[in-house]
Amino acid sequence: MAEWVSGNQSVRIIENKEIASGIYSLKLNAPEIAAASSSGQFINLYLENGLNLLPRPISIADADAGKGIVTLVFAVVGSGTEIIAGFKEGKIVRVLGPLGKGYDLEFAAGRSVLLVGGGLGIPPLAYAARGLNALPDTKVTAILGYRDDAFYSNEFKDFTDAVYAISETDGAVDIKFGQTGNVIDLLDHIDKNNAMIFSCGPAPMLKAVYDWADARGIPTQLSLEARMGCGYGVCVGCTVRIREKSGAIIRRKVCAAGPVFKGDELVWK
Repeated sequence: MAEWVSGNQSVRIIENKEIASGIYSLKLNAPEIAAASSSGQFINLYLENGLNLLPRPISIADADAGKGIVTLVFAVVGSGTEIIAGFKEGKIVRVLGPLGKGYDLEFAAGRSVLLVGGGLGIPPLAYAARGLNALPDTKVTAILGYRDDAFYSNEFKDFTDAVYAISETDGAVDIKFGQTGNVIDLLDHIDKNNAMIFSCGPAPMLKAVYDWADARGIPTQLSLEARMGCGYGVCVGCTVRIREKSGAIIRRKVCAAGPVFKGDELVWK
């Protein structure tokens, strides 16, 4: 588990480009964050424009410790992300991170890991694929669901044994299975022997993935999306219900205790 890097940092934007309609890849020269990051974590990016006061939490899509580069992938969904989309190469921005608890990669060693992603939950799983690929006797399969265009599948190919994509439209149908649909439709075709699941995406997809896996006795690690104020556990604005081993139900902060949780910890109803 990477240690949290305390304090805000000023870093330089290396690249900011649109990789699909309304979706951007932002690369930062951030050596300290790159060295300390683990897959499933996120950073806070501060706009400092006097209007958008709260930082924008963005998942880490990749961190290259050797080059000191951190990659973030985000969608334009409001005024804040629209401003970030307009940031130019060379701009200095203030960030905080890495934040949160990521995936437990070591727990997956020697298993068949199914990376199940949907939409903007897909890029952070590519970072997990890189780490899993370095573990001995570990098979990695990416199962990716898109609304339309498959904008991030190629980033998995060097670190996985197989990559399958499916879409609700005809834009990204996996040739092997020849159908439109969602990730559950793909999971039904995948070898489940000695499997476990890492998943990231919208809450309805995570619930469907958990139900599918739980019915088959497959352990899951799920990265939750949540509205965050501070991003490091002070404002208590992003709590989720957790069932402890004793059976007691408590609230935990997604930004600090997560965003990655074991599926059987979460109280779904």
